[in-house]
Amino acid sequence: MGKYVNGKVSRLQRCYVYGNPREKTWARAQLARLRRLDTQTGSDWMSVGDELFEDWRIEELGVPEPKSKELLAVKAALQLYAYHQQSESSLGMNLAIDGETPEKRAVQRRLGSFGGACRGVQPDLDRANGVHARLRSLETASSFEDSVRIMRELIKLMRSSANAVACRICYRELASDLYLLQFDGSHDDVIMRWGRDYYMTRSSANDGDKSSENNKS
Repeated sequence: MGKYVNGKVSRLQRCYVYGNPREKTWARAQLARLRRLDTQTGSDWMSVGDELFEDWRIEELGVPEPKSKELLAVKAALQLYAYHQQSESSLGMNLAIDGETPEKRAVQRRLGSFGGACRGVQPDLDRANGVHARLRSLETASSFEDSVRIMRELIKLMRSSANAVACRICYRELASDLYLLQFDGSHDDVIMRWGRDYYMTRSSANDGDKSSENNKS
């Protein structure tokens, strides 16, 4: 599932950020339609059907029924990316996990997790009341739809952040998290990891920088 979403997002990002005028126009239109594709009305299914269903592998993802957890996760991930990428033509908001070593890739996963990206909105915890309130609401959300709605609010904060580069998300990982978020047995684990990455990400990165400086000295 993560691989499937990553392929879709990578194509949209490539066309939107680096494409020729025709590709940019196509990507902008697709992103706009995805933003309107909410879980309540199911509007614009035909308009974004190629993004949702083209190359859908039934043997891996199952039959995409309207309420299947696989489809809900894919749809939510693509819609969240559409909100995240809005008006950020110079910066791709999908973070690729492509570090040269396992250690670098592990840092990228923390930084690119949903919790790590939330910390990027306002690294100073004393000034992050708006993020804190939404994360608490996310933890106690009564349904998957409510969770996605709150995540959308947080995505909008990321998009408007002065430090948007620190708010990039690995949408491959997020798609898998959105799937697991729908199960009672794994919901709390996902929230715990987001909370861990929210509180640990920046301090861990700073510690790594300090360690590098000490080694140089």
